[in-house]
Amino acid sequence: MNSPSLKRSAGVLALLLAALPSVRVCAADNARPRVTEDSAAAGAPAIEGSLPNGLRYTLLPHRRDLGRVSVRLVVHAGSLDERDDERGFAHFVEHLAFQGSRNFPPGKVRELFQSLGLADGADLNATTGHTHTTYRLDLPVGRSAQLDDALRVMRDFADGAEFPAAEVTRERAVVLAEAAARDNDDLQMLKQKIAAIFPGTLLAERLPIGEPADLERATADSLRAFYRRCYSPTRMELVIVGDIDTAAATKLLTAHFASLRADASAVAQVRPVAPPPAGRPSAHVITSANAVAANAGIIVFDEPRDVTAANTRADFTRDIALAALGRRLNNYRSLHAQRIGFATASNADAIDGRFDQSSAEASAATDDWEAAFAVVESEMRRAVTQGFAPAELEEQVTMRLAWQRAAVDLHAGAAPDSVATEISTALAADQTWRNPAAWVAQTAAFADAITPAEVAAALGTLFAESRIHLLLTRHAPPAGGTEAVLAAWRASAARALDPAPPPPAKLEFRYNLPARAGTVAEQRRASDLGIELVTFANGAHLNLRASRTEPGRFRLAARLGRGLVDFSRERPGLGHIAAHLFKDADLRRHTREELDRLANMRALSAHATFDHRFLVMIEGPVAELPFALRLLAAQFSDTKLDPARFAEALSDTSACRAGQLNDGSAHAREAIVALMAGGDPRLREPLPAAIGDYTYAEVVAWLRAHWLDGPLEVALTGDIDPAAAISAAAA
Repeated sequence: MNSPSLKRSAGVLALLLAALPSVRVCAADNARPRVTEDSAAAGAPAIEGSLPNGLRYTLLPHRRDLGRVSVRLVVHAGSLDERDDERGFAHFVEHLAFQGSRNFPPGKVRELFQSLGLADGADLNATTGHTHTTYRLDLPVGRSAQLDDALRVMRDFADGAEFPAAEVTRERAVVLAEAAARDNDDLQMLKQKIAAIFPGTLLAERLPIGEPADLERATADSLRAFYRRCYSPTRMELVIVGDIDTAAATKLLTAHFASLRADASAVAQVRPVAPPPAGRPSAHVITSANAVAANAGIIVFDEPRDVTAANTRADFTRDIALAALGRRLNNYRSLHAQRIGFATASNADAIDGRFDQSSAEASAATDDWEAAFAVVESEMRRAVTQGFAPAELEEQVTMRLAWQRAAVDLHAGAAPDSVATEISTALAADQTWRNPAAWVAQTAAFADAITPAEVAAALGTLFAESRIHLLLTRHAPPAGGTEAVLAAWRASAARALDPAPPPPAKLEFRYNLPARAGTVAEQRRASDLGIELVTFANGAHLNLRASRTEPGRFRLAARLGRGLVDFSRERPGLGHIAAHLFKDADLRRHTREELDRLANMRALSAHATFDHRFLVMIEGPVAELPFALRLLAAQFSDTKLDPARFAEALSDTSACRAGQLNDGSAHAREAIVALMAGGDPRLREPLPAAIGDYTYAEVVAWLRAHWLDGPLEVALTGDIDPAAAISAAAA
């Protein structure tokens, strides 16, 4: 998580409803400051300015990589600016900007940047959304002197595209191929949602990918007309981040862009506005032939607020309310897993970041969809009417502040391209971007003063019945359609709430350090690699290397076992099933869900992976390294292997394997590798039909022998003190 807004990940509703509300035409608001730098601790300040022609720019010295610079040109022109016969033109124009311009005939842009060591897609690319098009160029290390070349190309994107007829014909095939590839079930569901929630608007007809019929009819003249109408300097923003001198960069960008003038046909941008409240809940049913379960929930939209102390507190309180509700929903799901597939609440950016989208949702079996609505309705009503316990809110506040503080170090260690993208994404949405340190300073001033009553009130306001959309996704509409959805919601609201569970206790880690630390049996240094190689008396290995690449951060990878040598030729599937059983196992003193919460409260990211060896990877603030090592030790030494989880492990293994078999390229790679190794069966994963032949006893026996009681090797790097890290690992 490296965004200063720290948006939570979206659920199914949020992901599939990143759509557009209704639109209006309005003039650009050039007075609103959207890049601020409120804290000296944040590093070098961002410089924001504008040229007389209206083009705005943001410059940020960010010298993590000396000699590296990233440039973004944001054009506030997207698919909403298209006319009825221009659907897909914004995206088509973006493609053609690379295919011939005033100073770069067809092919010459790529030739120039290939000479600088740039690669298409990775370093030179563009994206088009509903409201903007962003051109991206990342100069590699040691090429900051080529900023003049980069700006020359960006200026050609701004007003020099030529639209050669031959390139229009050639690129049309590329754009049509993209449109065909994206015309899938997700796109059709998205169109249904937009049409249902925003009837009578252009939204469903203005998806950025466009319509094949309009793309087929596009000509050089019609594309040029869109370009001249929508590519105006008053719609443009230039972002330069990296190893730069701001005075020199300002002089350079002025030389390139001051002469840019709008075409006489230029018009104001079409912008989305939030849908007005309906005054009552509105219900919608979305169908998908591929849906194997029912997904039900509520969703609301809000326009992002200006960055003020009061609004920051309001947004923080809303996010705490959603996080606490999401925790309750997840707890309910864990108690009723046989009926509820998932349950969550989230806040996410929507519609090119121009809206906040808040949702609460749950899934259930197709014919049990009312139960999913009942979970969401009852838990939300309980939170609003009965409030949250102090321990619930303390945990969420701790978690959010931890991630905000971590974002400061993440920003300091981020590459210029990442920071440039973060800034340009905010500017494209007409939002304020600030260095994460400013968010920490502002949030810390009020975080401890937020009360349970304030959080419950925020949730009630957010999901007021006059604002919510009820959304049901299913393979077919239920009997009664949307009226049945409304009836299910009202029926749940009419039921008395079950007695509230007892307030949760404060979550604490229940594993203490042993009385005596482990001892180092051997320590040596690989001088050529700068790595300390440590072996402890119990046989565990620690390899560590200090690095300032990511200030204040560490990365850790722990490997169990010896890889392929542990696998049996006769029973090669044991490791695959063991990995699924082990990665989801509880500890004797903590559930897996509690471990995730404990890690989040310390801004630790952790995940496991398996490729003939089991790897656990953890990264986070270096101050949390001792806790991360304690967490790792508990996971490897006190895992609760539960036979009740074995059926789930078999199912997960089968589903994973079936997915791989459906991926022709992955299946072919596996077959080729095994063939090159003389048909070694250990290199082939088991067929789904054979997975059920394995027993819990033999899987657990293999797991203990080869992983839990087998060799352990830990690799550690980051902004660490080697002696302190070795001491923490020994403990």
